[in-house]
Amino acid sequence: MPKIVYFFPFLAGICVCLQGMINGHWQARVGVHYTVVINGIVVTVLALVFFLIGNRTTFQEISSEIKPWIVLNGLCGFTILTIAALTFPRIGAASVIVLMLSGQVITGIILDHLGILNIPRHPVSLLRIAGIAFIFLGVVLTTRY
Repeated sequence: MPKIVYFFPFLAGICVCLQGMINGHWQARVGVHYTVVINGIVVTVLALVFFLIGNRTTFQEISSEIKPWIVLNGLCGFTILTIAALTFPRIGAASVIVLMLSGQVITGIILDHLGILNIPRHPVSLLRIAGIAFIFLGVVLTTRY
């Protein structure tokens, strides 16, 4: 696996922080409803362009693979967008991001341990639990000071 693959999640983290900051700014000015709808329109347009440029399969080829719970993906995106827009202006970027990061790491450790949806299994270990403890310390230090 090329080393550049490790840069992409870092870039996504930058985007989460920037998106939250921008959404927080706009929800304070035009409201969370407009902010979420505008984001939804932009994501939909970009997703359609991405689909039209890169898709090589027909709906019939994948239709048997589509399950109803796939809508959870969109629900997660909506939840992230809305919560970030509401909390960035109230508690600040660092607090929101460290709290989101802690949720991601704890959930990631659980998913890794279970190997859900064919992701590589990595059992819970004392070192991973220690990592959670350090993240909890980071949450406390970041949100209080």
